[in-house]
Amino acid sequence: MTTHPARPLLVYDGDCGFCRYSVDYARAVTGDRIDYEPYQSAAARFPEVKSEDFARQIYLFRPDGSSATAGRAALECLAVEPRLRAWLFCYRMIPGLAFFTELLYRLTARHRGLALTLARPLFGAELRPLDYRRTASIIVRSVGVLAVCALVSWWTQ
Repeated sequence: MTTHPARPLLVYDGDCGFCRYSVDYARAVTGDRIDYEPYQSAAARFPEVKSEDFARQIYLFRPDGSSATAGRAALECLAVEPRLRAWLFCYRMIPGLAFFTELLYRLTARHRGLALTLARPLFGAELRPLDYRRTASIIVRSVGVLAVCALVSWWTQ
């Protein structure tokens, strides 16, 4: 018999390096609003899902007893963060985007080792949410430089 989690629960393949890499990012984004557990320890609580299915894709179990899988589960998980909600909205509303997202998910899931090999040099050894402090610093300094240029231009006229 399935026990419904108190909070949304994302179940992933704990043996997969790419899955752990991605879940570390999701955990950093969602904080304590979603629980994460490898299927190797969670599968016994969800007997209606076969181990092969857990190994093939992620599952998001909701407190109301419903669930989502694959790309939709990933986007629903990230959508608990307000700045990332637009991705789920687009998934639902833009024709063809859900199909493309699920296709991309299946392709990535079939080639997890390659995905991890490509992701680490592109995004770093640890995938973390963006930090806007550096970008904000560059913008503020640029505005300052432009203000000085404007004043110098005005002064010379």
